[in-house]
Amino acid sequence: MAKLFPAYTDCSWGRPGAQNIRNAGYYGVGRYLGDPANGRNLSKEEMDSYHQVGLRVFFIWEQAANRVLSGFTGGAADGPEANKWADQLGVPNDVPIIGTTVDFGATADQLRGPIADYAKGFARNSKRPHLPYGSYDTMEILCGELGLFPCGWQTAGWSGYGSGSGGTYACGDGTNRRVSRYSCMFQDIGYVLADTSDHNGILMSGEAQKLGWLPGAPAPTPRKKAKRVKTFIWSSSKNNRDWLESINFDVSMLEGGWDHPWAGLAAWEVVEGQQTIRLLTTENKQLLDALRYAEAVGNANNPVEGWEPSIVDMGFMETKWFRSRTLMPYDKYTNSPKYTLGG
Repeated sequence: MAKLFPAYTDCSWGRPGAQNIRNAGYYGVGRYLGDPANGRNLSKEEMDSYHQVGLRVFFIWEQAANRVLSGFTGGAADGPEANKWADQLGVPNDVPIIGTTVDFGATADQLRGPIADYAKGFARNSKRPHLPYGSYDTMEILCGELGLFPCGWQTAGWSGYGSGSGGTYACGDGTNRRVSRYSCMFQDIGYVLADTSDHNGILMSGEAQKLGWLPGAPAPTPRKKAKRVKTFIWSSSKNNRDWLESINFDVSMLEGGWDHPWAGLAAWEVVEGQQTIRLLTTENKQLLDALRYAEAVGNANNPVEGWEPSIVDMGFMETKWFRSRTLMPYDKYTNSPKYTLGG
């Protein structure tokens, strides 16, 4: 089955070679931090070989699959150690590390307990930002429920089949796996590059740019100053299908077609003098899902250089009304919000 691009690859003991990675169309490569005398870990010479062919490098800290069960104390010890090796490679302080690496099928209690504590200990003792790696539940609990991270690197392993909060990922083995709305990158099933490496489909282009380091590369587009708007949920409304069809919305992307709740995303309107989005939904969670879906589609239109995610922050206030800070692209000719899903 075809792999999703743009994508990063990552490898541990295998070495496919920088030019081979570049020729295969990858955006960058993930490698492990630590003593380079251990053959799994990244050396300065190897990193330079990637940069010389225009590949970004992202950095992974993992000493053992279950190290994250060591709680706050373990994270507090690992944060400085990971940063020490990043310093030796000359990595800038604003480049994140994949630091809370949950490389097993952790339970919800483990994620909410010692693993969350590990993440807090690592963060408190790291001068660089860090992100998690793990299953669907890892993303949903650490990023969503606990709010410890904005997003993370999801693996197909232990993520379950079907559709998740961020939809479905068609994996290399022909299965459909759950994707978290907090997944900025998804590790596929099936090795690539002569069975030396993993394939990781990029789901959030802005976060992917920040994740990998390439000296001299343009910095990710900064987020524009957010505008506070009022978003109204119409608990009952006419069908918005006509509007969706008018912008060539591809309903085949949604399981169930027009019956899918996300198909309720509809036109921008003005309510009480403020720009709003009208949706066919009665739950704030469904509204958030719809907005995040639209964001993902928008980024997919231009995966690497596309505009930044539209949702900056949200706070629910009542069952029918809440305020959000939303980045709204404007059409310079009509001076009205431009939010097309089809391209």
